[in-house]
Amino acid sequence: MLDPTTWLEQAKKLDLGQKRRVAHDCSTKQNMIISHNREGYSAHCFKCNEGGFVKHDRLSLNTLINQWRKADADLLSTKLEIPTDCTDRLSSNALLWLARGGIGERLRVQYNILYSVGSSRVILPVYNKRDNLIFYQARAVERGHLPKYLNPTVDREKVRFVTHEATFNDTAIITEDILSAIRTGDRKDYTAISILGTKASTSDLTYIQQYSRVALWFDGDQAGINCTRKTKKQLEMLGMNPIVISTPKDPKEYSTNEINNILEQQQWLT
Repeated sequence: MLDPTTWLEQAKKLDLGQKRRVAHDCSTKQNMIISHNREGYSAHCFKCNEGGFVKHDRLSLNTLINQWRKADADLLSTKLEIPTDCTDRLSSNALLWLARGGIGERLRVQYNILYSVGSSRVILPVYNKRDNLIFYQARAVERGHLPKYLNPTVDREKVRFVTHEATFNDTAIITEDILSAIRTGDRKDYTAISILGTKASTSDLTYIQQYSRVALWFDGDQAGINCTRKTKKQLEMLGMNPIVISTPKDPKEYSTNEINNILEQQQWLT
């Protein structure tokens, strides 16, 4: 195990989520990687073939907030790409937030949901049909971390989240958020689309027109109810006849069996 006196002071200068290649006492070359994450500081020297880890004291809320603010600013200042500090090893709070939305490991991997260590946010990527990244949402999962969502600055008019193409691609479920789309779209008989909020853009409405059967399943709060009324009216003006699924909870908050039962009660699905 590496002697902490040979690397720890350098590691303590790193921001949360940061890593760096540096020289170790064994050589003048940069053969060692040091890093700083929520658990502590770590190092690995490739020449010595040894590692080290030192757990840091529990960080105060003010320290965490300051680190989050810096990481959030760095996240928004970069070009549109998955943050470099992302990992598929999610924190316990990140896993808990996903679990509350019914997202397990299979769906997390399927939709490449990751975790930004520096900003302590779950990264929900949005890809186009060519699998190019066009947007992502960075969702805070720690208490006191605001705002809840950070988004890169892009033209939102043509951005929407679409689940993997269904086998019979004539039916679509429209939801507010990404997790609800993933949950309701986890079938082979239709596609789910998230409009990423409570307002369908002109581009969203045009895109939805390609489906012969459409169901609106937005959240059960007042914002979701208002969105349902407006979107239904807009689609009707375009000659469509969408149905409305009204539930007291968000779609993602139901179990898989409950989602299937709710959908199978709709006449258009049978």
